[in-house]
Order: sequence, then C-alpha cells, then structure tokens
Amino acid sequence: MTEPSMSKHPLAFLEGGGEMGRRTREFDWDSTVLGRAESWPDQLKTAVRLLLSTGHPMFLWWGPQLIQFYNDAYRRSIGSERHPSALGQPGRECWEEIWDIIGPQIEQVMQGRGATWNENALVPITRNGVREDVYWTYSYSPIDLPEAEHGVGGVLVVCTETSDKVIAERNHLAERDRMKELFEQAPGFMAMLRGPEHVYEMANPAYLRLTGDRPVLGRRVIDVFPEVVQQGYLDLLNQVYQEGKAVNSSSARFEITGPDGTTREHYLNFVYQPVTDAQGRVTGIFVEGFDVTEARVDSEVVRELYLTLEQRVADAVAQRNILADVVEFSDAYILVIDLEYKVAAFNRAYADLFEQVYGQRLKLGDHLLEAIGGDPERSARIRAHWERAVGGEDFHLVESVQIPGKATHYYDVRFNALRDRSASQVGAFVVVYDVTERMAEQARLAEAEERVRQAQKIEALGQLTGGVAHDFNNLLMVISGGLEVMDSLAPARRERVIEGMRQAVERGAGLSRQLLAFSRRHPLRPEAIDLADRVGGMREMLERSLRGDIQVQVDFAADLWPVEVDPGQLELVILNLAVNARDAMPNGGRITLGGRNAPALNDEELFGDYVELSIADTGTGILPEVLSRVFEPFFTTKEIGKGSGLGLAQAHGFARSSRGALRIQSEPQHGTTVFLYLPRTDKLPAGQPERHASAVAAELPSPRGSLLLVEDDNEVAALTSEMLAALGYRVTRVENADAALQLLASSSAFDLVFSDVMMPGQLDGIDLSQEIRRLHSGLPVVLTTGHVEAARQKAEAIGVQVLPKPYRLKDLDAALEKARGPAADRSMA
Repeated sequence: MTEPSMSKHPLAFLEGGGEMGRRTREFDWDSTVLGRAESWPDQLKTAVRLLLSTGHPMFLWWGPQLIQFYNDAYRRSIGSERHPSALGQPGRECWEEIWDIIGPQIEQVMQGRGATWNENALVPITRNGVREDVYWTYSYSPIDLPEAEHGVGGVLVVCTETSDKVIAERNHLAERDRMKELFEQAPGFMAMLRGPEHVYEMANPAYLRLTGDRPVLGRRVIDVFPEVVQQGYLDLLNQVYQEGKAVNSSSARFEITGPDGTTREHYLNFVYQPVTDAQGRVTGIFVEGFDVTEARVDSEVVRELYLTLEQRVADAVAQRNILADVVEFSDAYILVIDLEYKVAAFNRAYADLFEQVYGQRLKLGDHLLEAIGGDPERSARIRAHWERAVGGEDFHLVESVQIPGKATHYYDVRFNALRDRSASQVGAFVVVYDVTERMAEQARLAEAEERVRQAQKIEALGQLTGGVAHDFNNLLMVISGGLEVMDSLAPARRERVIEGMRQAVERGAGLSRQLLAFSRRHPLRPEAIDLADRVGGMREMLERSLRGDIQVQVDFAADLWPVEVDPGQLELVILNLAVNARDAMPNGGRITLGGRNAPALNDEELFGDYVELSIADTGTGILPEVLSRVFEPFFTTKEIGKGSGLGLAQAHGFARSSRGALRIQSEPQHGTTVFLYLPRTDKLPAGQPERHASAVAAELPSPRGSLLLVEDDNEVAALTSEMLAALGYRVTRVENADAALQLLASSSAFDLVFSDVMMPGQLDGIDLSQEIRRLHSGLPVVLTTGHVEAARQKAEAIGVQVLPKPYRLKDLDAALEKARGPAADRSMA
C-alpha cells in the first residue's frame, strides 16, 4: 500500500500554490505559536493543502490566535494594506477595522456552534488606500481538531467578492425605479395589456383619470370599458394582437359613460404597440397617447396641440425592460436630472438633438448646465427653466432653437418635478416635442385670416357704397348750389350759405377718413374718444348703408365715460354688427345703438370700470347651438357668398385687443343684443367739430307758389331752401315721408313737392310719390337723388321726374317748372 505523499515528504502539503505557496514555504513559522510546519496537525496540513491547490479564493484562521493563511485567488481581494503582511499574522490584528462584523462569526465557529453562510453581505474594507463598500458571498466552516477546545482547530473561509454584481443589480433596480416614476408622472396616458383578453397589467395616473378612476388592474378592457365594443376599439385591439402590427390614431373620438349616466366625449392621439416575447410571439399590447380634447375644443382650425405620434414605439419591447424601451424609442425628447443637475437618464432622441444643438454627446453623470456652455444668454435662460423645475414647479412653454446648418425649429417643452413613491422630490425631467410644422401651420392660418379680414373690409365697403355715393352727392349739392346762389344773396343769407358749404367740406373729410380707416391695414392705434359723439355720428351712414325698412336709433347716457380704442376699427366693428343685425331682419325692424357706464366689474374676464356699448336688433335671434359657435373664425349660417364668417370673430378679437370683451344675448324670435365692453380712460377726447342743424329756410313771399321740401340732411336742406327762395318759392321743410304725408293731410296750401329719394323711415321718395299720387292727385312731385340709375326706372313707371344730384340752379328751376306745367303759367299770370 502506497503511503501518502505527506509521509514521504514532510512539507509536500506546501507544494505548488503559486506566489502564496512560495511565501508559505519561506515563512518563518518558528516565530509563531504554530512552530515548524512539519509538526503541524494533520488537519491543518490538509486544510493548507486544499487552500493552496484551488483556484477559488480561500482564507484560513488557525488556533486561538487565529493565525492566517490565504491563497493567490484571495490575495487579489485584500489590497496592499494586508498583502503579504496578513500571512502568519493573528486575525484580530489584521482585521480590526471589520472585527465587529466578522469577529462574532469566527467565535461562533471556533466555539463549535456550527458554520456560517452569508450571501452578498456588505463587509467594507480599506484597500489600496481607499475605504470601499465590498460585498461578499462567503462561508465560515470549522476544521475539526479533537484535542482543541470545543473540538475546533480553525476556520476555513471559502469566499467570492460580489461587489460588481451587487452594484450592477442595485443600479438596475434604481434605473427601473426611475423609469417607473417617469411612467407614473408622464403627461400622457400609458397602460400595459396582457394576453388575447387584453387584461390590464399596468396603468399610469393619466390613464386612470381618463377612465374616470375605474378600477382596471387585473381586469379585461371589455369589463372596464363596455363602450369600446360599439366604438370599435376592441376590434382594433384584437387586430393588433393577431397581426402583430402597431396602430396609430389621431383625434380619435372616444365616449365614456359616467356613474350618473352622463356621457363624456374625448379626443385622443394614441398608439397600440404589440409586445412580443423572445420567439417573436405577441404577448400583449402597450398603449400610449395624449388626451387632446381641450385643444380640439379651443379651435377646430388650429392643429391639435400634439401631432400624431410619428413613429411606432419599439417593434419588440422586452417584457422586463418595457418602461425603458418605451422611453428610449418614443418620438418625444426626454431628459431626467437629479437635484444636483447631474444627468440621470435620457433617451436616444434627446441625445441626438443635444448633439446637433451643442456639438457634443451627452453622457450619464454630466453636469447639465456645464455641458450646455456656449452662448451666455442662452445658458442663463435654460438655467432659469431648470431651476424652476428643480425647485418643484411644473410648467409648459414653447421654445425656438437654432440648429446649426438648419432652419429654426420650435419645441413644445413640458418641465416636471420628479418625485419618488414618498412624494419627495428627487430631480426633474422634461418631455419635448418638435412642433415646427404646427407653428408653421398656425402662421399660415394667421396669414389666411388676415387676407380674409381684408376681404371682409372690402365686403363692408360694398355695404357702404350706395350710402357713400348719396352722401358725397349731397355734399357736392351743398357746395355747387351755394356757389350758384351766393352772388344773388344778401350778406346775412350769404354767410349762412357759406357756413353750410364749410360744414359740407368737414363732413366730406370725415367721410373720407372713415373710408380710409376701413380699407387701411395697420395695428390698433387707440385714442381717447367720446362714444356718444363717435357712434352717434355714424347713424346717418348706417341708415344709408342698410335697407330703407331698417330704423336706426341711438340711446346713450348723458354722463358716458370716454374710452381709449382705435376709432377706425371700432367703426368697422359697429358696421359689421349692424350688417349682421340687418340680415337677421329680412322684413325690416329696428337697430338700437346704446351706451352706459359699467362701474366696478369683477368677473373672470373683466375687472374695473368699463363702458358698455350695445347693438340690439328686433330680428330672428340665434339658436342656442349656434350661439356657442358665433365667435369661431369662418363659422357662418349665411349662404355661400353672403358672408365670410369673420364679422363676430373680428369683433371679438378687437374687444380682446382693446382690453375689453364681447358678449351676446339672444333668444330665437326675440332679437339679439351684442355688448361690447371697453375700458374707461382718464384721458380727454380730442375736440370734435360741432354739428349745427340748419334751420328750416325762412318762408319768403313769392309769386312762384308754396313748395314742400322733403330732405333729412340739414345742410342740404338749408342750401336747397336758399336756392328755392332765390327762385321765388315759399319753402316748408320736413325730414321724412311720414312727416310730409301728415302735413299734406292737414293742409292743401302746397303747389309742389320736392323730395329726396333716400331717407330714413319706412317710406323712401318713390313710395312718397306713389302715396301723393293716390291721396293728392294733381299735386306735382319732383325727386332728386345721387343714385339716378337706381331710381330712374321706378320713377318713370309712375311718371315722376328725377333731378340728379348735384344740380345747378337753372336745372332745379327747369325741373320744377316742367313738373308744374300749365299750373305754373297760370301762377305767373
């Protein structure tokens, strides 16, 4: 029988073992309590033999003093502070810094109370001059020695350093926690569905708000939302699950029924993304999107606040890393920082954008504000944004960014504070969307609205054309007639004619300014004005711009405060509102312009002292479903070509730009009142030219007879009376057809009637002629107008002569003489 090698060679158990085998053989063991190696107990020799011959890290304590042995694999873990000095050294002296951790475990083994086992245990040690958190998986096993106290001669340590693994797992869990927090705080809604029955595994708070806080986890979609069957969403989920292809939808209409039975309507931008396993089989569906209902309600003309998701979420989302993958492959740009402004997480889209803008690739751990660098002004602005977010504020803004070599891009930026499960803030994050195309679309829309607004001004001018022509002919009539009779008048009467001509010039200049204000394109130029004077001065223009069956009344408080607005834009608004009122009264009616002081208003829109300007009509009114949309640009109930749909929108915009408001009250068949609130001003209005009503021309004795003059314009009436007096007529003047008929009914002393065609009231000059023909046959009538072509056909049909404005004295004389005929000859005789 062969004897063991240790019996042949007393130190054979120390053979091999690399560096530590050599050091063990060369060590002066006589200087220790162990003495010469040849005399060691067999149990110690066997343990040392095992320690030196294995590649696994091992350590050995022996005897009451815990003399130490270790191998090459172990020496790589203890650093220069203990290698090679730990060999042969008593254990407590060597490991004093961690003796409170390992001492009790060693004592347990040495006292025969069994082995110990520790997995991924933290045992910090100093190595290479640095105190490190070191993690170990290790066992302390007894080495039996019958003659020793408690029967244990030493402790054999088998160990593995697991620091890298523990730190990696801890970082992975922390990253998952950050992703989870981001998922919970994301502004869009997210949910995870599992299996063909679409069972909810996850849903973030934004998704739960969309559901009305219905319980979802562990339940099927069809159980949570019975509504989805009829609306087609369940079929869409089945399609995605069966075909394995993602589906995107923009502004999809979704109705949900509340506990009280009411139905809420939502519009959603969302993506259904299939989730696959390692074999490529679909195992679930990831849902992500935004509720864009508010943006849609605000304006159907403007694009939704967020464009449809431009790319699908990752084609294959691993189940364990779903949150990280969603963030990584989203088309949003996402960045997370901690409270020290250190970069904690970002997705690939943000890294690419950062590199384009700042010329360097962002890395984890970078100090964000230092990485930005560059332009000091830009850096200060970005620092201010992040300071607000790190300070706990959630806010939203739109930023323009100049990317080198490219056009300016616009980004929708949402900053949010990042909080952990205990609601403590741990950082901040930003979600960014490229909205360049949306901003361009808004610019194009604004340009189109401006073009339509100018076209609408032209449309308004069309409403004015007839009245403007009539007004200018009246003015020319005053001036040309005055020039003709001036030389034949006495000085006192000549001065009255000159005054009438001067006022005609002032009215013409005012009318020209009004037209220029309507046609000019310029920003608002506010000035202090007296509403009663300004709006009251528009009455005549409105009466001529609207139909003859529309009456215009003015009712302003005597103590009305001044306001500060753009006068030209105000007149355009009033004209638009008056035209709307006219169209609402197809069979005629009344428009009332009113004004009153509205002190100390205090509501969601107005605060302070305002003046209330009202435009009321007696028309058909507005239906409730139409009333809610009247301020929408391009919305109109009129026939194509009858209106642009910008009248009320322009009026609303004017009110807002003037720091006021526009409101409407209306009931079907009971008329409409539009209230324009304008802020009071302490400034004094500029002086307005005084308006003097011309007195009725004095009756002068004349052999030519008595004439009834029907003319609503004071200046024209005064001048015409002078011309008629110069021709020898005795003149009585009234303002409209109703007054003329009343006077003729009570008196038969008139030989002739001379009337304007256009005048306020129910009857115009043509209607007056017909009534005189019916009630006072044989009484001659002569009409005058600046709209000769418009009136000639009707006048000729009833045999009435029309004298065009402006006319000369001899033309007036000839027309009157022709109308009188033989009666004139008898009068002359």
